[in-house]
Amino acid sequence: MKLTSVQNLLSEIRKAIIRFPLEVTFAFIACIAATTLVQNEDKSFAVTSWGWKVMMVCNIGLLTAFATSLYSRYRELSKKATAVLYILSIAISVTFLFVLNPMQQERDVVRFFLISFSLHLMVAFIAFLGKGDDANAFWQFNKTMFLRFLAGVLYSAVLFGGLCAAMGATKFLFNIDITWKSFMTLFAWIAILFQTLFFLSGIPVDLLKLKDEQSYPKGLKLFTQYVLIPLAIVYVLILLSYEVKIIIEWNLPKGLVSSLILGYAVFGILSFLLIYPLRNQEENKWIVGYNRVFYYLLIPLLALLFVSVYTRVQKYGITEERYFLIILALWLTGITAYFLLSRKQNILIIPLSLSLVTIAGTYGPLSAFNIAERSQLKQLTAVFEKSKLLKEGRLQVITSKLDSASNDRVIDLTKYMIKEYGLSSLQNLLKEDLESVTDSIKERLELTAAKYGNNRRTYAWDIRNAEQEWLQKHYQLPIKYADYSISYKHIKAENYNVIPAVNADFIVLINNTTNLYPAETVSALDKDSIQFHLSDSSMTLRIVKDSIRLNLIPIIDRLEKANVNPEDKPTKDSGRIEATGSFILPRKELTEEFKVGKYSVTFYINEINYRVSSHSKSAERVEGIMMINK
Repeated sequence: MKLTSVQNLLSEIRKAIIRFPLEVTFAFIACIAATTLVQNEDKSFAVTSWGWKVMMVCNIGLLTAFATSLYSRYRELSKKATAVLYILSIAISVTFLFVLNPMQQERDVVRFFLISFSLHLMVAFIAFLGKGDDANAFWQFNKTMFLRFLAGVLYSAVLFGGLCAAMGATKFLFNIDITWKSFMTLFAWIAILFQTLFFLSGIPVDLLKLKDEQSYPKGLKLFTQYVLIPLAIVYVLILLSYEVKIIIEWNLPKGLVSSLILGYAVFGILSFLLIYPLRNQEENKWIVGYNRVFYYLLIPLLALLFVSVYTRVQKYGITEERYFLIILALWLTGITAYFLLSRKQNILIIPLSLSLVTIAGTYGPLSAFNIAERSQLKQLTAVFEKSKLLKEGRLQVITSKLDSASNDRVIDLTKYMIKEYGLSSLQNLLKEDLESVTDSIKERLELTAAKYGNNRRTYAWDIRNAEQEWLQKHYQLPIKYADYSISYKHIKAENYNVIPAVNADFIVLINNTTNLYPAETVSALDKDSIQFHLSDSSMTLRIVKDSIRLNLIPIIDRLEKANVNPEDKPTKDSGRIEATGSFILPRKELTEEFKVGKYSVTFYINEINYRVSSHSKSAERVEGIMMINK
């Protein structure tokens, strides 16, 4: 029985390859790119960059080719017309290979997800576009795709788990070196190629027959009725109550309300789509009523959503997130008007309109990125004008302290502009040729990378951080808040290489450094064990079950009083107060005595590095000797 199932599966996969050769080719290339990426991730930045680009392009190519296959088969296009569409899909995909650059432009990652989302929506409706009487076929087709995808995920998960167990057993029994890269490579081939083949093998051969298909999963109806619809009701009750509260108190809405309104819209629209085929059955007439009530209740919530967005846009301008929030609010308004006023109520309009809106927000003069860049640049220009930092429209070197509000806005806006759009986005405000500045920064970073044998990765944030440093240095922009100061101190004990003669049962050397994974030293005291753990503000000393937490903040405070740094002054580059120095103090200032269980401890601190700012104190390294007596 199992053998027959396997044979059927292989037969379906073979037919899928014949039916969708271009789609399978894209999936295969993506697997090769993923394998290359996994195997060479630590060796070459160029390979990593191209690996991600090829995988993104293959995803776009697969979706465009799949949409072409569906459209040509359902519309019964000629082989010549179909070939032209396939060539066009390949051309579109190859174009993105040179357009997308995710390792250097982080917003290209967002663009890719927007394009992929739009193409997924296009796959859902492209075959039925312009055929108003095919709403049932449209629903049945998407139901089949959705269930096939879920089945593919289950099959892939079981297959991956079983093969991982087999590889683990092989590694254990035969001592074969199987690294994590092997497991990741296996995951890539199953998640990309096997999942694609399994999914495509379940696509109906004759889409025309779906017009008369009436099958409906009972579990889907129960899930919609008893999970999605109740959730939508809970959402709307909370939001309407909150809207009443706002009207009574006359306060502006909180930012979270936007997410809640969108959540209600998603649950409501999704629940209607899932039970759409049942609306004409006599026992399910309530579905039509539910749909109208849902959209009527959405009207006051949309008003609340627009007020919430407007208050933030008016104060802080448009960002990409706010742009898409505005677009979704406008889209929901259009969908609400359509389903309340139209008698036809074709559900195909939902994915079609959302796909078009997504594409419009990805590229072009009205895209999220262009609109947000112009809006934030306008905000920054207004702050500079208010602080009288512009001369003939160009930023001048900041020589005076800004007020707190302007200081904070300059910090936030310059970091946002450079992080999202690069230094060149400020060209209208600066006199230098910023493209040349960025080119010189990239050249310097590449020279640095060459010192590491080209293994160092020059990610987008490397360039952005260097651009931010350039701007701060040349225009003395603040990099911290105006009242922020910071100092780094390196304290040594006087004659630190000479320790007083003390009778001790044990002498333990301490050299602890704080980092992402704080260092830990383990030593032996006869049959007892001793452990040290250094954090930012304390050192924990544990002997067997007894422990003591040595608070380093009082020590730092004492050391600050014991030394005076005459060179503390604002630095020219940043405008902040920063002092870095090495100081020598008497041994008594760096000696601590305490007890841990049955042991008494004298700790001679030879060196300590710490950082003091306006907001915090922290130790970075402690080195010394502990004299331990029973």
